[in-house]
Amino acid sequence: MKNFRLYRAEQLSLLTLILGVLLIKFLTFRIWSREERRPDSEEPPAALTEPIEKSPRGTLPGGTLSEDVLQEQSYEAGVLPAGQTRVSEKGKTGYFGPSVQPAPAERPVRNGRPAPAASDGRPVRNFRPTRIDLNRADSTALVAVKGIGPYTASRILRYRRQLGGFVSLEQLDEIRGLRPENLEQLKLLADIDTTAVSRLSLNGATVETLASHPYLSWRQARALVGLRKKRGGLHSADELGFLDDFTSADLVRLAPYLRR
Repeated sequence: MKNFRLYRAEQLSLLTLILGVLLIKFLTFRIWSREERRPDSEEPPAALTEPIEKSPRGTLPGGTLSEDVLQEQSYEAGVLPAGQTRVSEKGKTGYFGPSVQPAPAERPVRNGRPAPAASDGRPVRNFRPTRIDLNRADSTALVAVKGIGPYTASRILRYRRQLGGFVSLEQLDEIRGLRPENLEQLKLLADIDTTAVSRLSLNGATVETLASHPYLSWRQARALVGLRKKRGGLHSADELGFLDDFTSADLVRLAPYLRR
């Protein structure tokens, strides 16, 4: 019995020794594997150090700088294009990333819109905006001006019909519902031919016709017709000054729209 216990104890000792040796080998193998996976030194990727072929130096047709010149200028100025990285190695400077495309020439703005461009994309020089006659222009010509939309154009044409034509650019400010900033460009480009103005006859227009004019009220129209009947006819708009219904400012505004 004593010998059996001694034998049993020797077996357990031997088993413990074997397990200890196996554990030491396992740990040694793990440490060695980690050392093998770790690189000896950090080196930049090959893509960063390989030489980069550049396009020939010089300029493109039209005086545009070639791609390599544009890139070198941006690097010398310390500005890197978006998405590019600068790499230095042994005193040499290189770059990689998307190529830099020269920006297209900006087209000057004329008449509130970009000037027409030639077939090569460059703006046409000596471009002049088209002027319009405010008393003859249609809605298409008005909408072509910056700030004038279909609604604004329709209001201008409607007021022109009511007046019989414009005699000054300041009359545009009399149109209700229009913002002054939308009329600024139109005032710069508009001309006015006063010969196209339709005038009211002092001796032939009816009360209804006179009262439909923006510068005449029904009371003034009736007073004008009454004075005309009393005098047997009117010779000029100055005779309206005898009526209390007309002020001097009214006569100045009405004078271009009245005829004998």
